[in-house]
Amino acid sequence: MSAVKNNGLLSDDASQKKPEEILRQIQLIVDNSYDAIIGETLEGVITSWNGGAERMFGYSAAEVVGQSISFLLPPEIKDEMPVLLNKIKNKEVIVDYDSVRLCKDGSRIDVALSGSPIKTVDGTVIGVSIVERDITERKKFERHIKDLNEVRSKFIEIISHQLRTPLTAVNWNLETFLKGSFGKVEDTQRKFLQATYISSIEITHRINILLTAIDVEEGRVRYITEEVDFDNLCSGVVKEVLKKAELKNLALTYLPSANKFPAVSGDGEKIRMVLTILMENAIAYTKDLGKITVNIKLEERVVRFEVVDSGVGIPQTEQNRIFTRFFRASNASIMQPDAFGLGLFIAKNFIEQHRGKIGFKSQEGKGSVFWFELPLKN
Repeated sequence: MSAVKNNGLLSDDASQKKPEEILRQIQLIVDNSYDAIIGETLEGVITSWNGGAERMFGYSAAEVVGQSISFLLPPEIKDEMPVLLNKIKNKEVIVDYDSVRLCKDGSRIDVALSGSPIKTVDGTVIGVSIVERDITERKKFERHIKDLNEVRSKFIEIISHQLRTPLTAVNWNLETFLKGSFGKVEDTQRKFLQATYISSIEITHRINILLTAIDVEEGRVRYITEEVDFDNLCSGVVKEVLKKAELKNLALTYLPSANKFPAVSGDGEKIRMVLTILMENAIAYTKDLGKITVNIKLEERVVRFEVVDSGVGIPQTEQNRIFTRFFRASNASIMQPDAFGLGLFIAKNFIEQHRGKIGFKSQEGKGSVFWFELPLKN
């Protein structure tokens, strides 16, 4: 009989071959699958076992078909399969259930299991289809990451308590010596103690910055909402950083608001930290004899802070990354080679947590303007 009739339609013989060909192709797909695809009865007896299962577990289909699937389960989880089978009997679908399997050579592998019911046309569940994927390498990686996180947590704990606490004592002792509380300090001794004190304060500051950045990244920062007198807060920080500006012969000008404006609602310590970061950055990246202007003003229902410097500026191609953690502009290392690059990352997070905005304008070689806005207290 001809395979094709005159009207172009397939003959009966040709049409009968199509389902067989489809089934053959499906069987090839199943057998060549990387995953183990296993057919089971509702009691867990294996009815089919593809090539992926042979490669994964080391057993041939002839060895396992007709046996209970339980021989693949380690003793400590023997009760797992009846529970999963019962769920599938109730027409539930199981997706990416993590488990462990025993191979023919005695080794164990981690698997992600998915299971679904095999139904008749009328919806009766008559069997189970199980797909298992080898995730041993992924689990090794996850365990490695867990170990690293434990080491990281221990490291943070050491920095936070075993380093920061002694440093606080060192700073207090040096400060007490410099005040003359333990007797007169000679000029040479004072210079030595002053240099040591400044270095110790800087180390403490960097540890605090690092720990704060970690807290920000992991969402552990707590915010205390209170009324904040922004003008007083800003002028206080200006006084604190003025000494650093004078050491570099920088002209630092503070332009407070002409009118007293309402309080800002927020966490005063976090806002103070942002002010300090922006002002100290301006000082650090402005060359000797440069100029820095700090001003605050009221704009509609927000208070706006700006620090303008005549510093090195930020290259145009790098400006989109300036608030990224650990990022430093290519020309920043010349001015301050050993900074972390975390200050602006922290500042952005703190301002945004206060429902504020932060930004900047900069031109390489001509300076920068960093600003932020905070809503006034309702």
